[in-house]
Amino acid sequence: MAKATLFCVYILFLAYSEAIYKRWLPNTDFGNPQNWNAKRTPCGNDIVIIGDDSPVVYVQINTTMKELVLPSSGELILGRNATLAFTSRSSDDCPDFGGDIEFTATEPKSWLNAKNWCSATTERGACDTAARLDVDKVPCKYDDVVFPRYHGYFVDLSQNVPDMTVKSLKISGSTFSSKKSFDNFLNQTDGKRMFRVGKNGHTLEVLRKVCNVKGGCACGNDIPELTKKICSFVEGSCNRPRCAKSIMPPGMCCRMCGAYFNITKGYGFDLDNFKSSLNKEFFQKQKDVTSIVAVMTGNWLQLVLTDSNGENSSKMAQSIKEDFNKDFTAGGHKYAIDHYQLFLATIEPSPHNRKSSSSLSGGSIAGIVFGVLIFLIVIALIVGVFTFRRTGRPNLPNLPRMPALHSVPGLNRIPGLRGRRATPRGDSGTPRTAAHVDPGFANPMYDNSPLDDDFTMREMDVVANIKEEQPTFDTSKKGFQNPLFSKSKTGSKAFKEPSKVDTPGDEATSSGVAVTPTSGASPGPGAHGKAGKGKKGKALTPVADAEASGMILDFSDTDALNTDSTI
Repeated sequence: MAKATLFCVYILFLAYSEAIYKRWLPNTDFGNPQNWNAKRTPCGNDIVIIGDDSPVVYVQINTTMKELVLPSSGELILGRNATLAFTSRSSDDCPDFGGDIEFTATEPKSWLNAKNWCSATTERGACDTAARLDVDKVPCKYDDVVFPRYHGYFVDLSQNVPDMTVKSLKISGSTFSSKKSFDNFLNQTDGKRMFRVGKNGHTLEVLRKVCNVKGGCACGNDIPELTKKICSFVEGSCNRPRCAKSIMPPGMCCRMCGAYFNITKGYGFDLDNFKSSLNKEFFQKQKDVTSIVAVMTGNWLQLVLTDSNGENSSKMAQSIKEDFNKDFTAGGHKYAIDHYQLFLATIEPSPHNRKSSSSLSGGSIAGIVFGVLIFLIVIALIVGVFTFRRTGRPNLPNLPRMPALHSVPGLNRIPGLRGRRATPRGDSGTPRTAAHVDPGFANPMYDNSPLDDDFTMREMDVVANIKEEQPTFDTSKKGFQNPLFSKSKTGSKAFKEPSKVDTPGDEATSSGVAVTPTSGASPGPGAHGKAGKGKKGKALTPVADAEASGMILDFSDTDALNTDSTI
């Protein structure tokens, strides 16, 4: 009974989690061609140099060389049955490099660089080709990390990034199941030569955690700090997407064509059933579409679909969307999801829908049209300036004529609005007088324009034999003769004299001096009033020539007027 129970638990464990091994790829082996500047292993004609800054070099091959220069402080490990031989003879099998062969693997490789890892289903199995998110290619909290035996390594753990967690760590056959045991190894000589740690230590945790949840477990590398650091090693090698508007799903470091779903798990969600349903309905039928199903931090699911230009993956995404909707209608038992969001890239038109391979884009056509317009404007300006210099006037086109006001239907019925004059400007005929002049204004915009070819200037009528009468000045002591009060040619005065106004009882005073009109006329009834009081000084004496100049005040020297006297 106990054996049956253990067997059932083991089957459930395999169903709940997928055992992933992450194996480290770079090494510091003597026989790795990538570790040498000649991109080949040393041979009989070479002088081999291993610098002072080199890590531990592991020799696992038999080779012959002319000379070997070792570091002053370093380590060279000879593997089982490995042999290094030296010769002074030239070897025809060894190509001439033209210089010394130097060991170049002197810098540690970063733990967070996804290119340094290989995912496999077994510890020593071949690397699988399954598609994964970029952040999931680096060891996660549920992964077993392996550094294989019989190799040398130089690993950089100096990145102070939180939440670097693995399930287990195995280095050259030695397993470390906790952070404390791994720290003890780092304090040893082999650990110091194999791993570079920062001043503040490292943040790698070994927790031995397993995922036993049917809905799957998140890797944990999609948190912002880890994603940013992991993507810093990938961004420089991203290929340019071939779609008009690309997408970048969470956990990916490069933009891509296709689509992705953000899915909320429902009650009874099973990750294995979800994958198998999609694989049977869609993935097996479209081999050129790459699909990724990943559980993200926050216990939500992400489905990524991509291909070269995003056309087939976008079509598949639409089909999956329709299948999700049908499942919602049927009760949601097939996929067991509660909600989803679909994000699609914008696809470029397929070659069959394009007019020709040499057709220009909209931006190129707009640029060409704009350039032609600028060229025509410049040519027009040059021609205009040239014409103006030769003729003195710009060669402008005739201005358009607007219709006459009287020709507009219904316009005559508007009160106060007048039509155009009936006789065109410049017509010969009866001279117009004030009674014949149309008070309306002739606007050149609605009549003949000075810029028209048939426009002629009309001279102004000169009114001859009209003399302007100028006022005469009396140079005698009588003063200035006002023409308003002088006699006209008809013998009558234009204005009456102020002294002739019959207003009895009026008083005329100015500054205390009474002024009485002269010309020998006796004052009328009531003309005598009270005399004004004047100050002692010069008197104002009226001139007798009132008929010619009206009332004239002569500022002549007279005797001072007495107070209370009457003029």
